[in-house]
Formats: sequence, structure tokens, C-alpha cells
Amino acid sequence: MSSITPEGRTGLFIVFEGVEGAGKTTHLRRLSRRLDQLGIAHVVVREPGGTPAGERIRDILLDPGSELFSETELLLLLAARAEFVRRVVRPALERGELVLGDRYELSTLAYQGAARGIGTDKVREINASPRRVCGLTARCCFASIPSPVAAGRPMPPTGWRGSLWHSTGPWPTRTRISPPRSPR
Repeated sequence: MSSITPEGRTGLFIVFEGVEGAGKTTHLRRLSRRLDQLGIAHVVVREPGGTPAGERIRDILLDPGSELFSETELLLLLAARAEFVRRVVRPALERGELVLGDRYELSTLAYQGAARGIGTDKVREINASPRRVCGLTARCCFASIPSPVAAGRPMPPTGWRGSLWHSTGPWPTRTRISPPRSPR
């Protein structure tokens, strides 16, 4: 989403999405360093998180002891997203800043829609409500590598319950979704 401020500055929300191990966070950090070098105002955010409520929700989601139904997980993510967008992303855009996000809606489609079995159509439908309320969409940089290559990459020691590095079986294949289409 781009937002033009009263002073004529334009803010832009860019998210980095893609398969595990494809380098999303690495590329986001590289871009952030380059923007720092160029003196371009920007904010780096992650999802879920970024607000006190979002960080508490993130802790629940990352806690291996949390045994949540897939729908509960989805609704918690969307609650964290609503806080994150209203308290962090929109204000930064209104200031004319660039916002770089590590994951956003496509990850929700992949993890909760495909891998957790809720269904991508249902997740799109449920996700539309916070998007309408918050009035925010994002530009997307999608990173993809073959699943066998991703499986061979070192992963962080903590992450989503049942994510690629804590799971066996079809998880990498089930989370693989098509990249977003460019507008024509």
C-alpha cells in the first residue's frame, strides 16, 4: 500500500514472503542496511509482533506447550495483525516512511490455510475483514527455492510449532503456495 501524506511524501509497505530457507529475512536486512546508508527513513517489522499485544500473542503461538486449534491460531494471528497495522504500519506510512515487513498475509495462507488445513479460500475470506477495517494491503517480494534445497538450509532454533524445522512429512509441500500475481 502506498499512502501520500499531506506534505506530499509517500509511504510504502513492502513485505518479504516465501518458503522457509529462501532468504526472506536476509534480504530484508540487506535492504534495510542499504536504506540506512542512503538515509531513507524506514521501519522494519515482523509478524506477528511489533506491539505489546502482538508480542504476547507471538509468545503464545511459539510456545510448544500451547495446543491450539488451527482456527484459534488463525484468529490470534489476525488479532495481532490488526494491532500491528493500526499501531505501527499505518502511522509509519502516514509519516511517509517505507515499512519493510518479514511475512504478512501470504504466510497466513500457507501456514494456516494450506498446512493447518483451514483452506486458503476460507483464510482469504476471514483475512478480508481485518484488511477492510485497517484499509491496508502490501507490495510483496516473494522468495522461492525448491523444497529439497530449503530443507537442507539451517533454520533458527525456535519457530512456529510444527514448522519446517520441527516437522517431518509433507509440511514443506503443503506450505508451498503460488506467489502473488503482478497487477496488470
